[in-house]
Amino acid sequence: MAEHEQVDNARMLQIERELAAVREQLRAETTLTAERFASLDRALNAALNAQKEAVLKSEAANEKRFEGVNEFRGQLKDQAATFITRSEIWGWAIALLGLGVGLAVAMRHW
Repeated sequence: MAEHEQVDNARMLQIERELAAVREQLRAETTLTAERFASLDRALNAALNAQKEAVLKSEAANEKRFEGVNEFRGQLKDQAATFITRSEIWGWAIALLGLGVGLAVAMRHW
């Protein structure tokens, strides 16, 4: 029976060593996984911050472009305000037509 106890004890020591090795490997893998997640988290945060910065720059560029477009529209509006209107053209046309008719009548009587 002492022989069986020695075999059982030896087997038990072997199992304990294997279990300790498995635990150590699991600890190492857990640490590595945690480091990988931390690295991914940092990379994701950096990417999100870069994207946020890009969006802010894009919005600022759009705002600047729209300011230029609005300024151009304002200039066009100011320019259009200096143009003669249709009603003014019709008024001038009728006046000139009346003047032309009056001149024609005057020329006949001259």
